[in-house]
Amino acid sequence: MVIVKDALRVMLGTDWVPEQFEEWMTKYPQGKQLNFVFEPAAGKRIYMTGSYPDSRIIEIARRANAYMTLLQVLPGNTARGMEAQIAELALASGCNIVVPQHHDPLFQGSKETDLSELKRILAEKSDMTFLEFVPGEWYTFE
Repeated sequence: MVIVKDALRVMLGTDWVPEQFEEWMTKYPQGKQLNFVFEPAAGKRIYMTGSYPDSRIIEIARRANAYMTLLQVLPGNTARGMEAQIAELALASGCNIVVPQHHDPLFQGSKETDLSELKRILAEKSDMTFLEFVPGEWYTFE
């Protein structure tokens, strides 16, 4: 657990972990990801990405043909240096709107995630709308 706390301190800016953290790591090991495509009756497809933009997931994203992509961006410093790969995933999905999510401070004392580099790359390579929401707020789309 000491190694895990050291890693969290670097990535998230905190070494505080919830009591059930070890249980979570056992139940949800790294490797497989969940990706979803939602197609509501209005026909605007929503693609919700998995947590890591590896090449297999980017190929899946190419088939999403999404109107909106809910883009997993890991919290704290975790995504630093991976912004180009994360942007590639959003671009591959073909979306008009990208919403970075899951970047809220994961644990108490965690650092805020800096989305500026991701936002810059996407603005440079596309005309998609980048919607940056405030963690803890609720949003409704019509």
